[in-house]
Amino acid sequence: MESSVIPSPLSSRYSYHAIFSDVCKTRFSHLVARLLFSMAVCIGALASALAQRGASKWERTLSAPGKGILVYVGMLTVVLARKNYLHVRLPGYSSALSQAYWQLCSGQALVQLAVHILSSICIASALRDTVTGALQPQRVFGYRLAVWLLVPGLYTAQHVAFDLGRLAFRYGAQHQHPQQFIITRIHNVFAKCGVLAIAVALVLPVGSLYLGPRTSSLGVAGTFQCVILAFMIFVIWDLVNLAFNAYLSIGCLHKGKPISSLSSTPMETLISGLSSKKPFTKLTAFQELSYRATSPNIQLRLPIYHTRHRNVYIWPSILKECLNTIESTNSNVSAFMKSVEQQQESLRKPTANRPESLDERLNENGLFGNDYVITSSSQSRLPGSPPTSETLTHRITLQNNNIFARGNGDTVGSSPFQFSDVANNPILTRQTTITDIVGDCLRQLKDTFFGFFFPVQDEDSSPQLSLFELWRVSKKMQAEKLVPLPVCYAECVIALMGLLIKSLEEDPKGGVVSSVGEVLKILERSVGSLGGFAEWKDSLVSRETATPDVVTILYDLSINAFLEIVLGYNELLNNVYLDEDVVKLSKWVLEICNE
Repeated sequence: MESSVIPSPLSSRYSYHAIFSDVCKTRFSHLVARLLFSMAVCIGALASALAQRGASKWERTLSAPGKGILVYVGMLTVVLARKNYLHVRLPGYSSALSQAYWQLCSGQALVQLAVHILSSICIASALRDTVTGALQPQRVFGYRLAVWLLVPGLYTAQHVAFDLGRLAFRYGAQHQHPQQFIITRIHNVFAKCGVLAIAVALVLPVGSLYLGPRTSSLGVAGTFQCVILAFMIFVIWDLVNLAFNAYLSIGCLHKGKPISSLSSTPMETLISGLSSKKPFTKLTAFQELSYRATSPNIQLRLPIYHTRHRNVYIWPSILKECLNTIESTNSNVSAFMKSVEQQQESLRKPTANRPESLDERLNENGLFGNDYVITSSSQSRLPGSPPTSETLTHRITLQNNNIFARGNGDTVGSSPFQFSDVANNPILTRQTTITDIVGDCLRQLKDTFFGFFFPVQDEDSSPQLSLFELWRVSKKMQAEKLVPLPVCYAECVIALMGLLIKSLEEDPKGGVVSSVGEVLKILERSVGSLGGFAEWKDSLVSRETATPDVVTILYDLSINAFLEIVLGYNELLNNVYLDEDVVKLSKWVLEICNE
């Protein structure tokens, strides 16, 4: 019997990674052979038509192909470098300073610099007649300083330091049209390139004065021409990167159909993608699962619902990969918070009196099958959610749009999960004299010197913070370090929620509905694990209030999904065995809804 639920090995020819690789090659070829080639032809023709030198129409016409080829080569070198360093994982640094330092001191930075130098020379050669015309001898050094050093150096520095080579995906967006993607972001290109051009305008005169020979002088007109040329090069590079992002992050659909449908065994192929070790492939597979789960087309879900004698393992395999993905993130966050508590254990503050337990406040009526009313009371604010979360757009709602409507009050409903406050205590207690402060600093420096250069693990292998990270931790970036692929987690939660909700009507007696207990249990663990990090407010953590960190976003998604499933299975849960912690959280969320 056990052999009947074990999937048979899938040929590598039909694996999700193999099919998705072919799809990416097609998208890349469309980018290079169509869009970039068309852009190069247009830029070459325009540069020839606007050339400043006194040339005839025939000379201008004959020079257009050569200029177009130079521009195309410059574009091609940049896009090939992007392809070579394509990645979707967050960089994994605990602060902006450490990210900038290690990213700039990497082999990738040197390769990118060489690529941008070559590209800058090619593009500048094509556009020079249009912008600067014939260069005077005293302006040659300033022109080369700008084209050979400042322009590629500045662009490479910001591109590498901010990890702009990473493909970014929105939560819950499984497909995007490349043209629309470019149009909605085109204004950002000119704004960013304008700032870089201003930086060139500030640095170029000083560099020419101190680095160039005495006879070199750009003057106001020469500086202005070099800045205009730099701006045009920046715009071309940013358009290339924008187009690359647009075509390579189209999503899980190919010609309007899920990628796995290109296989003769789509569900087996999808499962191979969910379990793939390739981050880009895994992310796209979870996007497709989420797309199938939330699509209005029931035909996309029938292969998951309907199990014949040969594919009864489809839903168990999908559920297994989803639970593994969620549990992996929960474990990372829990281990980090545990390490923070262990490092501050000796300086814990006295524990505050525990509030009245939830069980004492709830009445003895039946838990499930009751009527519920969604209110906008300030009591509906969930633990761990940021103060400005009512403006967030990452809420996933399948039934009720106003479940998380909140008032303006500050009162928070008591959660059944009491997160420890030990991580919120400062490492050094308040000092009374300068002598004590100096003594504590010296002792702290002695104890953590080797840990700064040689971080070690605890006996339970929980991750440790280095001294640098301990004194200036960015909560936002620490969250990205713990969850390098947050989109996978988000799409996984959305997929489970969508499948459970829709299967109530589409397949009420199938295996998906019977898995509600397992899904609620893993979501309850997510609320406990991610909620501790969401409430973490350490005195040494830099404050980022503009946008919430990825762990907080995933926490909100998890508790939102938990609430949707509990409300959707309101009466059915009376007949399902639920873990004690799941029951507590269920009581709490239903109490929030009824207030």
